[in-house]
Amino acid sequence: MPTRPFAALLFVIASLAHSHPGGLDSQGGHIDRSTGSYHCHREPCLTLHRQQQQAEQEAREQNRAFSGLYERKDWPHWLDQDGDCQDTRAEILIATSQVPVTFTRDDRCTVATGRWHDPYSDTVFTSASELDIDHRVPLRHAHGHGGDRWDESLRRQFANDPANLLPVSASANRSTITI
Repeated sequence: MPTRPFAALLFVIASLAHSHPGGLDSQGGHIDRSTGSYHCHREPCLTLHRQQQQAEQEAREQNRAFSGLYERKDWPHWLDQDGDCQDTRAEILIATSQVPVTFTRDDRCTVATGRWHDPYSDTVFTSASELDIDHRVPLRHAHGHGGDRWDESLRRQFANDPANLLPVSASANRSTITI
């Protein structure tokens, strides 16, 4: 019987060696902060991820003309379009704050605080670092519905369109996946 506790200890050590920090969302996955990509650890995320990979593989094999594969990098976003050092994220935070914003530095490029209401979570935020800027019509959706045939200029315009952008809770925005 002394081998059972030893085996259990080995199992715990092995599990810790293969784990990494970061909580899992309700789908069983999370955003890898080092790469920015979403990955799965348990169900239902694993099944959804497998289904997405299958669909993408089938699309490659069938060379579907209606839509190429979505790549976020093909949609230039968070640009400083007017050259004032404030990217799209900062511009949206400034425009939507209910009070004057403060900045992280004297150059006034990055927003630090303000007051924003997230309609998704019905929560008020005062720290810009707790917010994501959400695309009301997701880039992936636009891509799959004709946006894949747009030139880069039109994709850039869509990805940075203030009418399609909304400050929302970063944790809530990152807690779900899209397939």
